Amino acid sequence: MELTEGQGVDLVLNSLADEFCAKSLSTLAKNGRFLEIGKRGILSRKPVKEQRPDVSYFIVDWERDE
Repeated sequence: MELTEGQGVDLVLNSLADEFCAKSLSTLAKNGRFLEIGKRGILSRKPVKEQRPDVSYFIVDWERDE
């Protein structure tokens, strides 16, 4: 936050778990995007929407076959 003068970043590519997810979420700028690539201790969409209704939240599963 110091580096962005309190503005936050536009995108977080997160692989951290548990309480670190919320900390990463707090670094997002208004209307930022949060890409969750972790496998354990990740946030579900509901708490993210409650904490930061302005951000876009995506859970990315690299192993999913399509």
